[in-house]
Amino acid sequence: MHISKPRTKPVKLAALEALIRRLPSNHPKRSFIKQELNKRELGFRGERSIDYYIDSLSSYEDLSVIHDLRLRGTNGHFFQIDSLLLSPTVLIILEVKNLSGSLYLNPLTQQLIRTSSSSEEILPYPLLQTQMQKHQLKEWLISHHSPLLPVVDYVVISDPLTRLISDSSNQHLMSKMIHDGRLPEMIRKHLNKTSTPFMSAQKINELVTKLIRSNKEVLSNVCDEYKIHINELERGLFCPHCFSFSVKRDYGLWKCKQCVKPVNSAPLQALNDYYLLVNPTLTNRDFRHFTKLTSPQLAHSILKEHCTAFTGTLKSRTYTIPFSTH
Repeated sequence: MHISKPRTKPVKLAALEALIRRLPSNHPKRSFIKQELNKRELGFRGERSIDYYIDSLSSYEDLSVIHDLRLRGTNGHFFQIDSLLLSPTVLIILEVKNLSGSLYLNPLTQQLIRTSSSSEEILPYPLLQTQMQKHQLKEWLISHHSPLLPVVDYVVISDPLTRLISDSSNQHLMSKMIHDGRLPEMIRKHLNKTSTPFMSAQKINELVTKLIRSNKEVLSNVCDEYKIHINELERGLFCPHCFSFSVKRDYGLWKCKQCVKPVNSAPLQALNDYYLLVNPTLTNRDFRHFTKLTSPQLAHSILKEHCTAFTGTLKSRTYTIPFSTH
């Protein structure tokens, strides 16, 4: 098995983390944005939890895995797949849900009803979502002149304590929505089927390369989305120990003036925050304003170290911030 595209923290999640980091504690929108961040963190934890079970399939040499795949469909709209498994005989779509409580699938109304001890909530029908993903992926393969392999799909519930319920007449639905612990068993069932390969291993590798090259990352401007002006954000260098913006350069080291702990990652963290909340490019003046640094020389040293791509001469230079959510 080969993990062709590893799972990384979603850009939207990283952007919300940066926004909460720099939003004042008394900001009127902080509570709502924190709730949105918690939802995103919960979803990402659910996606990561299935990686353990996917790793158990390592003995399948012809199996490739692409995580977090986002493609432009033939209708111009994007569709996203949490995990796509590719083999010469089958493609497997996995849609991960980190939901607790009791989940009741109602195929008649095409609703998912979640109940807990204190509430009932109606959620989008997940099997409809995976059916749409399957249809969109097939159309994408046809439009890119790729052989059409059989495609199967699963909704994977990452919380092992979640109760899955359906009527006796709809028990077959439980083979489509499963707990993550059943994932290796269900995938092996497809991979072990004795059928003639639809594609060679080389063609599968070519398809994997084509899919990854076609992947379009989400561009998320959370400040615009939540109507927050840059002037509302905290400026300075952040200390992850005491959550203040009190990090200063002290005898060649970055140290928090409030808790006196070293924070050597503070300048790079500030660059990442700027990328996520403001712009992927900046000038020396922009960086000094955002971090409250007073020395153009110190700012230049930081930007020269971390931003190797730039345009313009020294005084009017614009740096491109390298960013990764790894």
